Amino acid sequence: MAKRLRVYAPAWVSAALFGVASQFSALGFLACIALVPWLLAILESDRRHAWRSGLWFGLIFAGSQLVWLGQFVGKWTSSLAAGGLTLVLGTCIIAPFWGIFGLLAQRAFEKEAWWKVPFAWAAVELLRSYVPMFAFPWALAANPVREYLPVVQVAHVGSVFSVSATVVLVNLLVLARWKREIAPKQWVAKAGAAVVTLFVISICLYLLPVEGRRLKVMIVQPGLDMAFGDPKIEANELEPRINRALREALSQKCDLLVLPEGVGGRVRSLPPSLPFNFDQRVAVVLGIQYGAEPTYQSALGWDGRWQVAHKTRLVIFGEFVPFRSTFPAIAQAFKLPSGDLSAGPDGVRALSLRKVTVGPILCFEGLFPDIAYRQLWNKSELLAVMSIDDWYMGSAAPQQLHAGARWRAIETGLPVVRAASLGISDSFDPKGRRLSSPIAIGENSNRVVEITLPKPQRWPAITAILFAIFSTAVSLSLVIGRRRSSERRA
Repeated sequence: MAKRLRVYAPAWVSAALFGVASQFSALGFLACIALVPWLLAILESDRRHAWRSGLWFGLIFAGSQLVWLGQFVGKWTSSLAAGGLTLVLGTCIIAPFWGIFGLLAQRAFEKEAWWKVPFAWAAVELLRSYVPMFAFPWALAANPVREYLPVVQVAHVGSVFSVSATVVLVNLLVLARWKREIAPKQWVAKAGAAVVTLFVISICLYLLPVEGRRLKVMIVQPGLDMAFGDPKIEANELEPRINRALREALSQKCDLLVLPEGVGGRVRSLPPSLPFNFDQRVAVVLGIQYGAEPTYQSALGWDGRWQVAHKTRLVIFGEFVPFRSTFPAIAQAFKLPSGDLSAGPDGVRALSLRKVTVGPILCFEGLFPDIAYRQLWNKSELLAVMSIDDWYMGSAAPQQLHAGARWRAIETGLPVVRAASLGISDSFDPKGRRLSSPIAIGENSNRVVEITLPKPQRWPAITAILFAIFSTAVSLSLVIGRRRSSERRA
């Protein structure tokens, strides 16, 4: 019992500390020391206990980060039991990923290859972010430090996952300084030099000026609950609020108006019939549902001509239900949508408007770096995140979805504007700095921002891929090394 507590209690402490750091941005610095107790326990444990401690970490940390899921399902189904069951199932699905990290870290410590541990963490985050069907880049280790802009610009070189690896590296360095007798001496010196080098590179990237032509953009937040609100209020209020914003954009001589996902309703074909008073002097992008059988969640662009780009990353159980015909009772019990949306068949597409090429990112897609990189590859000059976060109000989910927009700006080196129906709407320059104050949740307001459009550079997408490949290769080397060692013993 005492041995189990020595192994598992540190994982509980680390999970609690990391949960606090993730929940409260003012305490984000705790992420740089939160993992130390757990890493020490892994260092002193065998494979079985490393796996189990990882499961404990995942159950506590993931559970704290997925509370919003239980709240949402409970509200959607009008059943607290359904919400609780979903929270438990979601936590149990995601928790094993930290168990996998525990195994990889234990192997790295066993081989005295401490340098591999941060890459193992990044590889596991990549795995759970892109595993087919259940891909979910949520609660990343980088999220707590997102406000420390001068030292997180390494995301521009290796994506948000490289920042997660850096956070783990700092934790390892703290552990090594604390337990000097068990840390490889040469590694400690090299790790310290690596952290300093990364911070210097990040600060230099942060200080580089943003140069390019200027664009005047209005971001519109209708302030209407489009998930659980009264449909009559939405029908009566949405049209005049959008038209008022269009008139304001025209009077302020804006070049582009960005509206949230869903405000255009369902459009069967182009040209659409919309109740909004568009003017060719102001280009518009907005979110719609497009077509019928198949039906897509799409971005609609207008500058005197119509363009459409379909969403490619769909929300499981929200926009499509896997195995619907196999488990119809479950779909009925959870009040799941009766029809599935389809992913865009043409891949990620940009909207080439008269004055700017916009890379639309629709809601859930904003969590995925690869969507933003593909828009960068499309030579987009501006990323426009259009979202409906209304489903998750009263939880921490809108804050994490909102944080994704900042990471996509830093990663791609492109400005990002975010328009949400109920909030949070915001705008960021290529360094992740706010261009204006955000629009608070529930507020009906607009923001006009002057944006500098730098020339799109594709190399951040390439270096991010290289980082992902290297992290994966390092992790596989730990797995293959274990297998070869077992074969030699046999």
